[in-house]
Amino acid sequence: MMKRYAPPVLRAVKQTDLDQVAEIHRQAFPGFLMTLLGPVFLREYYQTVLDYPDRVFLVALDERESVVGFIAGFYNPGIFYRLLGSRRKRMMSAAVLHLVLRPRLWLRVRENMKQIGERSGESLETCGRVELASVGVAPYLLHQGCGRALVSEFLARCSKFRAGAVELTTDAMGNTKVNRFYQSLGFRVVKTSERSGGRRMNHYEYVL
Repeated sequence: MMKRYAPPVLRAVKQTDLDQVAEIHRQAFPGFLMTLLGPVFLREYYQTVLDYPDRVFLVALDERESVVGFIAGFYNPGIFYRLLGSRRKRMMSAAVLHLVLRPRLWLRVRENMKQIGERSGESLETCGRVELASVGVAPYLLHQGCGRALVSEFLARCSKFRAGAVELTTDAMGNTKVNRFYQSLGFRVVKTSERSGGRRMNHYEYVL
């Protein structure tokens, strides 16, 4: 019989949460680029989210007040990516050891940096939209409702912005459970794109 856990408490992220957020990201996304760039890089990325004024950045806490899940996103994504791009040197310094150990990651990093540059020019196109950038839950809490609670609260808090929609991107292939999860919450696929290496991505939208 599956063990049932008490519903988590949700609140806004504090500075002291960032190390735990980075660890949950590492557990939730093994093998993904940001994880492979190391915990210092992850912390710098989520520090940037915390520093961005128009963010929705929440954690889920268990009964011991430990972080067991998080969700991160931002209003006007193009403006956020300008901030992220301005910290490029700082973030590459945070990842340098892992890039030395895994030089093949450089190609993926360059592609990612190119995408950030393109996104930073979208401030007018994405004005009035919120990007849901990442949501992660401790593996032992999968299918316990934590992720659903985080996304529902995220959508509710987007009401503080004059946003017309929330957008997110996730893998189209080999990612059936995640795609079904977002669809069950009311997100719909608006387009599918292909990145280098043939990686197909579903672009979702939730109209507020």
